[in-house]
Amino acid sequence: IDGTNLAEVLKRLNPETALFIIASKTFTTQETITNATSAKNWFL
Repeated sequence: IDGTNLAEVLKRLNPETALFIIASKTFTTQETITNATSAKNWFL
């Protein structure tokens, strides 16, 4: 899974004002889980 796109977006965001909305039918695909976890780790 290439996290380059997410990393580029996160560089421009402020964790105090960012809002993530993660949508998935089953929340079981590896890409969805990895991107959600990466966003969560950045936020916390």
